[in-house]
Amino acid sequence: MQSIPSRLFLVLAAFLVQGFACTNTIGGAPSFMSVAVDAHEEWQDSRVSLAIGDDVTIEYVEGQWTNWLGMVPFHGPDGGLSYVCTSSRCVEPLPGFPQGGLIGRIGFAEPFGVGDYAAFTADTDGMLQLRMNDVGTYDNKGSVLVRVTLDQSVECGIWLDMGGLNPGVALGFRAGCV
Repeated sequence: MQSIPSRLFLVLAAFLVQGFACTNTIGGAPSFMSVAVDAHEEWQDSRVSLAIGDDVTIEYVEGQWTNWLGMVPFHGPDGGLSYVCTSSRCVEPLPGFPQGGLIGRIGFAEPFGVGDYAAFTADTDGMLQLRMNDVGTYDNKGSVLVRVTLDQSVECGIWLDMGGLNPGVALGFRAGCV
């Protein structure tokens, strides 16, 4: 069994080598919001404001839509059996993704595919917008309901930087959030 002074020395030595951190998580549990996306509308505001670093999940819940009423069967946000345009003449908001599929964007940034499920970390600030991947929404019909999960928790703290055991390295403090 070690004496109290030798245990104290080991704890202090660990701090010297590794540094010391006092952190707290802010933000709590992720928040959820149900969002209905209408096939007949272009970009639709989801009422979900994103900041850089937010973890976002979009999951299909229910509903069906069609990107050509009377010609293309109703389907979910994966696009069903719709074609994928890969030519340079594509007019869809997101070429290379199924026409009739669910797509999103943050603010006015480039769109990204969502389909039945998407998980990502926001790389820009702005409102999450959603729509069907179709240039002409006049002949679209139906809607889909998705659940948007947003995790905005951040870890904030104060770190004591002991400089390891390297001579000449200054002691210092860092504070911030990650």
